Amino acid sequence: MVKSGVPQGLRHCQLSYGVVFMASTQVEENSNKIYLIEPIVNLRPRFDPPLSNDYFGNIWRPASAIMTMDKEYCGVVDKIREAISNVNGDYVAKLQQGNAAKTDIKDEQQLVRILFTSLCRFPIYEVDFGWGWPIWVASANFGMKNKVAFFDSQSGNGIEAWITLKKEDMAKFEADMELHAFLSSTL
Repeated sequence: MVKSGVPQGLRHCQLSYGVVFMASTQVEENSNKIYLIEPIVNLRPRFDPPLSNDYFGNIWRPASAIMTMDKEYCGVVDKIREAISNVNGDYVAKLQQGNAAKTDIKDEQQLVRILFTSLCRFPIYEVDFGWGWPIWVASANFGMKNKVAFFDSQSGNGIEAWITLKKEDMAKFEADMELHAFLSSTL
């Protein structure tokens, strides 16, 4: 879980995107890699008029932020925030017309995609299927590498990050001491 005390105006999950990205890029041996960070964006409020949050189904789109390893931590968070803000009403209108912009990357060989999704602020701990309130909510196997899913902790004052990487990358990721400064034990 990421410790509380997030700077004002910065959502917990946005801070977490930056922390996880910086730690995950440290596992790469090749510094010439290009990183395509794709945070999932809920399109419901971006329609004109906005769709109700009660609509069910997958109404989302990944935003795209292109990064290289030379970016500093603050630059990562700023780039992600900018990418998310670019998925706006104009973008949705173009998407509906089939004219949404695609990310143009020249060298696919050097590309590392990292998909982020967040269920933070989604009322997953308020669901009762007749067995009572959940004590812990988790996600099933993602079936893909370089995917990160954020969930609010049950207490609501932290975030759990479910991260999939290749086995050898995960060992390096878990050993990152800078990452440990942002963690607290869930045990």
